[in-house]
Amino acid sequence: MKKKTWDLYAPVYELAMRSDQKTYKLMYERIPRVIKDKEVLEIATGPGMLAKHVAHAAKSMTATDFSDGMIREAKKGTYPDNLTFEVADAMALPYADKSFDVVIIANALHIVPDPEQVLSEIDRVLKEKGILIAPNFVEHNTGLASRVWSGILKLAGVKFEHQWSSEEYLRFLEDHGWRVVNAKTLAARITLEYTECVRRTEREEMTDKEYKELSMKEFSKAAKVYETDDAGVYKMCKKDYPDVLAELEKENFTDLLDCGCGTAPMLTLLQKKYPEKHYTGIDLTPEMIEVAKAKNMPGVELVVGDCENLPFPDDSFDAVICCQSFHHYPNVQDFFDSVFRVLRPGGRLILRDMTAKTAPVRWFFNHIEMPLINLAGHGDVHVYVTEEVRELCRKAGLIMESGEKRGFFRLHCVARKPGNEKESA
Repeated sequence: MKKKTWDLYAPVYELAMRSDQKTYKLMYERIPRVIKDKEVLEIATGPGMLAKHVAHAAKSMTATDFSDGMIREAKKGTYPDNLTFEVADAMALPYADKSFDVVIIANALHIVPDPEQVLSEIDRVLKEKGILIAPNFVEHNTGLASRVWSGILKLAGVKFEHQWSSEEYLRFLEDHGWRVVNAKTLAARITLEYTECVRRTEREEMTDKEYKELSMKEFSKAAKVYETDDAGVYKMCKKDYPDVLAELEKENFTDLLDCGCGTAPMLTLLQKKYPEKHYTGIDLTPEMIEVAKAKNMPGVELVVGDCENLPFPDDSFDAVICCQSFHHYPNVQDFFDSVFRVLRPGGRLILRDMTAKTAPVRWFFNHIEMPLINLAGHGDVHVYVTEEVRELCRKAGLIMESGEKRGFFRLHCVARKPGNEKESA
């Protein structure tokens, strides 16, 4: 968009934004905590509304805009002594590498023609462990107020180069090297997605081995309390058992494999209900298997092993169950391929795990919660939806017969290996 448009808009910009005062107030309260005692650069400051409200918390703050008219407006009135206003182009910032602790760019990335270049410049001027604060308008055409305001701005010459949804905007940041550590959707005339980001480093992309080591460490500690009243979050696994039992009652089976069996609570129930059957449990964590073996259950074989590479002969089982273990696997296709191999023709996979039906919640789980959980010492990898499981089954050669969300964040899937039909129970 041309400088002249913003120069003309500059005297009335702050007046035009007054209806979103409550939304901006939330940022005025949050941002000072993030920039406290830091050297800060703001890009696209406009008439300096944000800068004048938050600069007091910073060690120093440089607020820039490519519009001379906006900077002239910004310099009017009073503002903290540590705040400087300068004309600067976001696509070619006139600052040395690694100059700032924090860069703020509010409501601008959707306007610039090349936001990738802007992010590259921000990356250049940020210090090694710098923070990017990038609140941005999203959902431009969602709701009457957003459509009307977007139309007014268009008539005024304000062109939106990019019209992201909340999820698309967060993915855009992630795809260009940033890890979103805080995201909040704020109501305004046009919805505002408030974000705080840090660089995504190679170290943060954990290896398969690191995921598995975290899981083993977590469940080594959990083994002794897994089935006690002190099980904590692991108690939620018990809610899967009735649905799995109901599914198994539909067809006869002789040999069953429990993937990620833990201390074998599910096998304990099955062995009591069908003592004549043969059961095998496999878990990555030796301590879990030790606790399970101490139960001395007849007809139950317990194995330390990796569910992505099942150590059993082809066509060994009539049924494979997997409850709240699947989201720990970094190579999920290997798991499905392995299940296909060890199932007998006509055999079934019964899968229970976490899920999130809506895209924003799913994005939050996989991009915010999972990295935080990893930092806390848990080996969770990914939350899946039915469509993803269906595709994994298809590639492995399994036919997914049912897949649905049940209850609170519960995924229930049943898939079959083609072949002989099982007899009804």
